[in-house]
Amino acid sequence: MKIRIVGCGHIGAVNAYGFITKGFKVCVSEINLEKLQKIRRKEPLFFERTLDWSRFYSNTEVAGDGEYSDLSVICIDLPVIDGKYETAKLAELIAIQRETSNLVGLRSTLGPREISNLMTELWSKSLDGLDNIFYWPEF
Repeated sequence: MKIRIVGCGHIGAVNAYGFITKGFKVCVSEINLEKLQKIRRKEPLFFERTLDWSRFYSNTEVAGDGEYSDLSVICIDLPVIDGKYETAKLAELIAIQRETSNLVGLRSTLGPREISNLMTELWSKSLDGLDNIFYWPEF
């Protein structure tokens, strides 16, 4: 099973590492140029006591555009504008990942109310069904 992690911040990298320790093939996508350069140089992205960066990098590759994965896990920060999460970028990412993945997971610190509002908003944007999208909260 090939897993793509979209967003290699703390949540994304730790989840990628968890999948790696279970034997899954993992690729990562990152739009932040500074993080992407660190990934390509195989440098630690942040301090995490239990994460072995050498194991992370020996079992992770940078994902190519349009590359197929069995599961895409989106782990991005959502900006807050006027007290409301800005979800347009997330909706766009979900649509893109659904083209090349069987399942799309949202891994976030968003609470149940926020995720419910988000899914309602996504439905209103006419994404064809959401049956292959799932969510699991950070906490």
